[in-house]
Amino acid sequence: MERKEKLLVYPYDIEFAPVIRHAELMKGYEIAGVCSPSGWGLAGRDAGEAVYAENTGIIVKSNFEEMLESCDTVLFSESKEKLDFDKYIYSRMLKSIDAGKNLLCAIEMDKAVADQIGELCKSKGVYFKHFNREAPLDTPYEGDMNRIHSINTPVIFVIGIAGFTGKFEIQLSLREKFLKEGYRVSQIGSRNYCQLFGFHSFPHFMNCTIPEVEKVYRFNAFVKQIEERENPDVIIIGVPGAVMPYNNDFTNGFGITAYEISNALTPDAVVMSLYYADYVEEYFTLTSTSMRYKLGLEVDCYSISNVAFDNKSDFRRNPDHIILKSSLINDKKKFTGLSIPVFNILNRSDADKMGDHIINKLGSYAERCIL
Repeated sequence: MERKEKLLVYPYDIEFAPVIRHAELMKGYEIAGVCSPSGWGLAGRDAGEAVYAENTGIIVKSNFEEMLESCDTVLFSESKEKLDFDKYIYSRMLKSIDAGKNLLCAIEMDKAVADQIGELCKSKGVYFKHFNREAPLDTPYEGDMNRIHSINTPVIFVIGIAGFTGKFEIQLSLREKFLKEGYRVSQIGSRNYCQLFGFHSFPHFMNCTIPEVEKVYRFNAFVKQIEERENPDVIIIGVPGAVMPYNNDFTNGFGITAYEISNALTPDAVVMSLYYADYVEEYFTLTSTSMRYKLGLEVDCYSISNVAFDNKSDFRRNPDHIILKSSLINDKKKFTGLSIPVFNILNRSDADKMGDHIINKLGSYAERCIL
C-alpha cells in the first residue's frame, strides 16, 4: 500500500471542515492534525465543532511548532477568518521549511513571495505547491474554440444562493456517493486545492481579464477536454460564488460566473444550496422559477446549510454569517407540498438520499445517460 504523507492543516476553521469530514477521499495524504490560532476559540475542541456537525475524532490544537513534529507536509489553507499574512502565515512557512516539511498553499500570495518560498523549499530538499497557480489542464482545447461542444456525459451542477452555503460539502458528498456506487467520476471543484482529491480545481482563466464570451467558450472546451481524456460516467461541477445578488448592498458579483457556466453547458441535474432561514414553501417555487428563467437551470433538490446571513451586516456594509448547529436544519426542511426535495447535507443519511435522488434523476434519462 502506498504510504500517505501526514498532513498538518493551518489555519483551520469552517472553510476546511468539509475536507476533514471526507478525508478518506484525499489522494496521497492523511490528516495528522489541524491547528487554529488560539484566539479563534477552536483549540481543544473536536474539528467537527467548527461546523457544529458530528465529531471527527480530531482535536484542534494551537501550538503550531509542536504539531510540526508529527507531520510530513503542511497545508496553509484559506480560512473564513482572515489573518495577517506576514505575521501568521509567512513566518510559519519559514518555520515549516526549517523543520524540513513540504509545503502546500491554498492562500493567495504575490508571485515574488511564492517564488521565494519555492526556492527555499528546493534548497531544503522539500517540495512546494501553490494551488492558486494555473491548473494542470488549464490549457487550450485542441478542437474548435469558437463553438459550444456537446457534452455527452451527464453533468451535475452544484450552485448556491451565496458563496458561503456549504457547496463544497455537497460536492464531496456527491463524489463519495458516486464512487461508492462504482461510477467513474470527473469533477471540477469550487476550491483551489481540489487536486488533493484527484480532481480539477476551478480553472484559472475564469478569473482572468479576458472577454466574458471567451470564458464561456473556454469553459465549455475545458469540460470537453476532461470528458475526452477521462471518459467518466458523470461530471460534477461546483460553481463558485453565488447565482444572484443577495441585496443591493451585497451583490455577490451579480452571479456572473454562474451565468457564464450555465451558457457554457447544460446540466442534467442541479443541486442548490441555501442559507439557513425561516422558509415558506413558496420561496422554493419562486427560486426554482428564477433559476429557470435567469440561468436556464432546473433545480432538482435543495440543501439548507447551517450558515445564516447576519442581518446586522446591512448596517456594517460587510457580510457576516452565523454558524448554527446542523441538527437545527432538520426543522427547516419539513415541507409537504414541494415536488423538489430539501436536504440537510451535514446529515449523513440525508447526504446519501441526495445522492440516490440525483442518480435516479440521471437514470430516468435512459436515452441520454449511461448510468
